[in-house]
Amino acid sequence: MNPQNVKTIEHETARRIVIADDFSPEKIIASGQCFRCYMLEEDVFLFITGKHFLTLCRISETDYAISCSTEEWADIWIPYFDLTRNYSAIREQTQTDPFLAKAMAFGKGIRILRQDPWETLVSFILSQRKSIPAIRKSVNQLCEWFGDPIITETSHFLPAFPTPEALHAARPEDLAACGLGY
Repeated sequence: MNPQNVKTIEHETARRIVIADDFSPEKIIASGQCFRCYMLEEDVFLFITGKHFLTLCRISETDYAISCSTEEWADIWIPYFDLTRNYSAIREQTQTDPFLAKAMAFGKGIRILRQDPWETLVSFILSQRKSIPAIRKSVNQLCEWFGDPIITETSHFLPAFPTPEALHAARPEDLAACGLGY
């Protein structure tokens, strides 16, 4: 599966993709929609879902170098970023309504992420009465304490989101140390 608005390009040893639709990693990260995404440096972004991670390096407005295989991009990340849906076309349909046009212009580049349901549920529960930075900190602490390591080519430790079994087995005092709230 490879939608028309996303093209995979094999260029020497680098894997590159072109996203010709509305896509802004910065806006996605800032949206509060997910808490395991980071801007590592200017034009370099990290997204983690389940036992998968993706580093995106922006080459131009529509071109990115990706850290995963072409197969993982197609199987995991195209659905995750909802890249089979044409957000530009949806935005164009709203131009006759001034309120919707303004809202769509403000949100241009944000995608509706197709996240893991378990991770989404736990993050939503943790989000009650917290700011985005506080939620991100709690989720990261939870992952570091109870998540299995994700094996990377560079041997950096990236923890997966904890399984229901791992959280069930956790001691209450260890969960409290993660700053999860009440």
